[in-house]
Order: sequence, then structure tokens, then C-alpha cells
Amino acid sequence: MPTLLTCLLFAVLIASSTARPPWAKPKNKGKNKNAYNSWPTASPSISPSGGGECEDSCTDNVERPNFCDYASYLWDDASTPLDERNNIGMAKYLSSANILKAASLMKLGKAYKLAFLAVNGQLALGTRQWYAALSHIDRVRGDPSVYYEWHENNQGKEVCGVGIGLLEQRLMTSAVGNSGTQFDGLGHVFYMNGGFGDIHNYLFFNGFRGDEIMKEYGTKYLSVADLPPFVTRAILLDVAGYEGVKVLPETYRVDTDVVNNVLQFQGMSVDDIEAGDVILLFTGWAEQHWWDGDAEFYYSREPGFTVDTVLNIFGPKKVLLLGADSGSVEFRQVGSAPRALHVHWMICHGGFLYENLNLIEWVTDARNGDAPYQGAFFWTPAQIDGGVGGLGTPTVVV
Repeated sequence: MPTLLTCLLFAVLIASSTARPPWAKPKNKGKNKNAYNSWPTASPSISPSGGGECEDSCTDNVERPNFCDYASYLWDDASTPLDERNNIGMAKYLSSANILKAASLMKLGKAYKLAFLAVNGQLALGTRQWYAALSHIDRVRGDPSVYYEWHENNQGKEVCGVGIGLLEQRLMTSAVGNSGTQFDGLGHVFYMNGGFGDIHNYLFFNGFRGDEIMKEYGTKYLSVADLPPFVTRAILLDVAGYEGVKVLPETYRVDTDVVNNVLQFQGMSVDDIEAGDVILLFTGWAEQHWWDGDAEFYYSREPGFTVDTVLNIFGPKKVLLLGADSGSVEFRQVGSAPRALHVHWMICHGGFLYENLNLIEWVTDARNGDAPYQGAFFWTPAQIDGGVGGLGTPTVVV
């Protein structure tokens, strides 16, 4: 049966133990009633004889994908010049108040690195590659006796050695910023409101089009280099701990009800979430599977957030970033819709994602009562012109 390329395709750029421990909640029989992880029902029509091409009504004349209309308040008018549009998404709502709030949370003097070690051969999605190699370059030439001249105790000593040498490390990767523990910038994901290769109808957050921003070196707009430093509050959602398991099953949906229940279990509520906050989800998925070496398994399924959490909580609250210890932060099953949360969160809302986070140490301390479930979050991307992903190590301080 011939296949049709519909308007609902989007592309990504280059993109247990059953014992219940003391900190586990009582069983909740009513969770996940309204989990939602499918594409919106409103979809552009497909031409019956157009070879999979979209009809004109959903291509050239559209300002944004029609399923993003509910988030139109986050988009500038289409007549706004590109240089004047919101180019940083939810980072627009960061302020000095977020920095001061973060500072107030640093009471124990303990810091957590939230990244896994980047190693050669690490798990990678699809054809992404990461390889580092040491290079021994030539020594610095010159008279080594100069090093003996700076202290009187060295006077008259025999000059030994030939000088200094230098080492360099080469990094070869097909996905700068989108390998290992990785940050997804707004230039990373677009929606194809037309056929593949028709870059005019590649739609990014806030109406930026592919032919306006895609350059050989990267993206002219929506670059991670344009982002301000992220200094704000992070809230940890320990869903695995809430359920009393080491790792959530791949079929587990973290929906609106679960978010509410976990926050309540941790002594908070949705009302406590404020603009500019970072929400970090612990599922146990990376701790269980990151070092297994099976990239196909790891990236093809996972427990995670469902789209309703974006519509009901994270979007209206103007959350800055969603992160998780999993490959895409969102609930996925083999053959499921292609990263629906990426589309609604990043394209419709201008929100950011941090994938494959190492949350193990913070979670362990929080469960033992040695750290709170919120802390000061620090991260700034490497200043790579046109970057669609962000190299860097996010850090939380409590």
C-alpha cells in the first residue's frame, strides 16, 4: 500500500524492584485517567491526488500550525519583523526575581551535577555520533632557562628539560549539543506544514520559517547563543519514589493527575509553580538503562510527561524548562506519535527540554531527608553561533 506524506509530520534537526521503601506513597488507584498523548484532532486536509502534498489552505497562508492556536498569546503577530520577535521563548519570562529566589534556596551548600559523563560510544539517537581523541602537538620552542629566572633560589642551577608541551582534545560529533545529556533549543524542532524539503513551510516557534533561519552554520534566529543564563528554581518530581519503584515501567504516563499527586506527596502543589521555574522528572529510566548499551531500546520507549501536562500546567504557568532522566522527557511507546510533547511544548509554547539528566544523587538525598525537592538551577549554553542544542552541565545547589 503506497504511503502518503501528511501535514502531521514534523522533523527533528541535527536533534524493578517491587518492594515498597519507606518513602513510597500509598497506592493510588485513580491515576492516569485522562492521559493524553496523541496529536490534536484538528488537522489539515490531505489532497486525495496530490501525492501526499498538503493543500494550499494549510501551507503558504498559515501563520502557525493550527493546533497551536490555543497558545497564540505566546506568538508575535506575523507582521512583526524577525529581529523584533521573541527569539528566546519561555526564557522571556526570566527576571531578577528568579535569580533572587534561586539564591534563597541555597541553604545547605551542596551542589549536584546533573549530567552523565560524555564518553566515546555513549548511547545516541539514530545516526548521532560522539567521539573524542587526544592529540599530542609539538612542544613550545625556545630557551627553557627562562623558567629558572623567576626565583632567587633557582640561580646557578643547571637547566634541565627542554620546555613545555601541549595536549589538545579533538571532538568529532554529528550532533553538537544533542548528544548524551542534552539541551533542546528552539531551533532543534520544527513542524513540516508541507512536503519534506519545502523549507519555507518548516514552521518553528513564533512563526519563524525554515527559509528565514536555516543557514549552513546553524540557525540565524532561535539560537542557544541568544539565551540568557538560566538561574532560577528547579523543582524535582520523584515519580519513581512516589510509586515506590526503582524504575517506572515504559507504559507509565506522567499526566496531570500524577503531577498533582507527586507535588502533594512532596509537600507542594501546582499553585506553587511560578513563571521561569524548571521542572525535573525522575523516572529511574536512565539509572536502569543508560549504561546497557542498547540505544534502540532506550530511545524507542520511555515513561514520561504526556501532552496534557503542557496544556494544563506547564504552559499556563510559563515554566521555562522540562527535564528528565530519559531520552526525550515525554511518554513514548514503540510506534507512538512522533514526539507530540516536543511539538506542543517547544513549537507552540517556546519551552525548552533537557534530556538524559543524571538526577540520581539529588533524588537519593531528597528521599533520605538530606535535601529538599527544590533548589537553585544554573545553566548557560556554550556560545556556539546558531546552536540548536546546548553543550553544558546543568547544576542544582541546595
